[in-house]
Parts: sequence; structure tokens; C-alpha cells
Amino acid sequence: MSEEWDVYPCRFDEDPATIMLDMGIAHEIPIAGLEHSLRVRVPIAAPTEDGLPAPEESPALDAIEEAMAPSEDAASNCRYLGRVTCAGARDFFFQVDSPETAIPILETRLAAFPNYRAEFATRHDPEWAAYRELLYPTPREYQLMGNQRVLAQLAEHGDDHSVPREVTHWIGFQNADDRDAFADTAQQDGFRLVATSDDDDQHDLPFGLTIGRDQPVTPDVIDAVVLELFDRAEAAGGDYDGWETSVATSPAD
Repeated sequence: MSEEWDVYPCRFDEDPATIMLDMGIAHEIPIAGLEHSLRVRVPIAAPTEDGLPAPEESPALDAIEEAMAPSEDAASNCRYLGRVTCAGARDFFFQVDSPETAIPILETRLAAFPNYRAEFATRHDPEWAAYRELLYPTPREYQLMGNQRVLAQLAEHGDDHSVPREVTHWIGFQNADDRDAFADTAQQDGFRLVATSDDDDQHDLPFGLTIGRDQPVTPDVIDAVVLELFDRAEAAGGDYDGWETSVATSPAD
């Protein structure tokens, strides 16, 4: 288990969900010998209307996770990958060499939580599809995770996300025509052209564009703007590369 864990919100069909996963293990997989996916489903005792745990139940679910995490050891030969919380249940995912060995170990550790009845499911998964296709974020979801990190850094410096300020965005393109057409459309939508660049050393996307606009950075606002730019850049053959802004405080501060 690496030190690079992260969490992001998503949806399965119409149900809101959160996924927490070990991002660091992405560079290691597949790991030889661990060819079986093991899911441990723990029903939430009193889910909210959206199917997620209420704050008062979170400590119990966290304790269950902590109890199972030590199963990542030589005795059980498994890796804990992450969890999905959705539709009234929390699913914990492991990659194991032998479900027949891992499940009894987990059952023993879960015996300390008699109010929860776990369900186990396994499948042969040598390509680690449970991690790659279920847990790992899509490019759009990965961008939203980046938004969360930037907002957290701003908050640490006393930022008031509701205060409008200039937010600049970077997009790269394969050619100048696509970049310039994107810039024209962005300016029609209220963005300012901040800079362009032609970087021959950046072989894949050498034609850079920086645009800016004054806006708040509350999560709903910045997520909507970023995803719109992300999708439009992709459709234009470009790649959205993130955003930055300065710390802003309310006038009263």
C-alpha cells in the first residue's frame, strides 16, 4: 500500500458515489501472483437518502476498513486497492493470490463488528480490471481531483472561494490553427487571451494557450468551467492542462 491515496466523487447510473483508492499502485500493476479480485461488501446500517453513510456512522465504517487493511501482509498475500461507497453499501477491493486464503483472514477480522454482515465476491482478474476500470478515475474525474487539491491549498491560505478573481487556464494543441480557433471561441464566451506559445520541445502539443476570466472558485463553479473547457479542448484535438489563481479574501477580511 503506497502513501498516494486520494478520493473523488462520481456517479454510478444515477446514484452518487465516492471512490477512495491507492493512486500510487497504478505504476506497479499488474503484480505477479495477485490474479484474483476480491470485493468485500459491507451494507451501510443507516444510509442517507442518497445512499451514502451519515456522519455518525462513518467512524464505524472507517474502523472496519482499518481492521481489514492489515490483511495486506505476507500471510494473506494481497493488496488493498480502495473502496467504493454507493447505493447503501461500501465495497472494499483487494487483489489477492488466493481468495480461499484471504477470505478467512478477513472474516476473522470482521468478527469484531457483529452489527455488520459482509458479503464476499471474487473473480479471476489477472489484468487488474477492478482497479483499472472501476476504481481508477477517468480523465475527467482525474481533473476534478486536481480541482479539489487546488481548492484545498487555497483554503489553507485563507481563501474565500466565493470571491471573484482572475482564474487562468492552460490548454495545449497540436497545431496553431486549432489553438487559434479555440481562443476565438473562448473569447466569445468571456475569456481573455492571456498568452500563446510555440514550444518545439513539447512535441505532442507544442502550441500552448492561456486564457483567463474573473470568477468565483466555489467547487460547483470551478468544476463546471473546467469540465466544459476539458471537453471542448478534447473535441478540438487539444489537452486541458489545469488552472491557477491567487488567494482572495472577502472585503470584511
